[in-house]
Amino acid sequence: MTGWLLLLLLPFANLSAPEEASSSPDIRPEVSMKVLSCTEVVGPDTWLVLACTFNIPDKWHIYWKNPGISGVPTEIRVEGPDGFVIKPVVYPRPQVIPDSGGITYGYEKEVTLLVPIHPPATWPDQPEVEFKVSADWLVCRGACFFGEAETTIRIPWLVPAEQGAEPPPLKPWATTLLAEAYWPRPLKRRPETTAKIVDSRLIIEGRVSQVGKAGFLPDPTPGVTFGEPVHTINDGRFVLSVPFRVRLADTLGQPPLARGLLTFGDKATMPVFDVSVPINVSSTNDSSVINEKE
Repeated sequence: MTGWLLLLLLPFANLSAPEEASSSPDIRPEVSMKVLSCTEVVGPDTWLVLACTFNIPDKWHIYWKNPGISGVPTEIRVEGPDGFVIKPVVYPRPQVIPDSGGITYGYEKEVTLLVPIHPPATWPDQPEVEFKVSADWLVCRGACFFGEAETTIRIPWLVPAEQGAEPPPLKPWATTLLAEAYWPRPLKRRPETTAKIVDSRLIIEGRVSQVGKAGFLPDPTPGVTFGEPVHTINDGRFVLSVPFRVRLADTLGQPPLARGLLTFGDKATMPVFDVSVPINVSSTNDSSVINEKE
């Protein structure tokens, strides 16, 4: 499996409600969505990736899958023929956006979200495959407005006579896009870096980066909340200690995870790694587990 594909298959969605979707008389901002395939064609057992690019008016923003203190996640839904497996949306590293009530996470100007799709081994004798792509978002700059878009994309199907041993190559623009540092990589791809649970804290440890200070952007499963990370450096190694609490009544039946992004530097274009550690409730500090609603 190629490196560009590995980063797309990360299981990435904690939802937060917006402070208020405004009915302000301000002019509604025009957010647009364009959908392109990262390859010219698709064939059996070869990965297809849809790139969904949002253009956002200046000084406005839309939200990451964890919007933070307020906001609504930007969501994409893809409908395709039977047999095509639609994988979770891959989000790039978001910007940290100050809000009147705290911190939110989102995107300004332009952002591309990726949707990996795995085709079936066989497909009827048809010249192309059609996918319906729809999206919802909240765009804010003081006032907030809900937006939506829907489009259809058709991609040529590689007939058996044209099939080869190699998968369809990426388009040049897609090769450049997927090489960017802001796509979350698995933590195991960063040498000498680990993540573990110690009592009621997520502990991330590794070598100091020349790019900048380590940070953590939370993307927890339902019922898990994080406190402020504590960052220390000793002998060229950093330690991020992130406190968390688990409210069992709010987990919605999902196994709780200490999940988020390990970031370096203060710019959204800088390196980022995916962190996801199961929380064993029975072994964590009792004070961090809430058995009933308070």
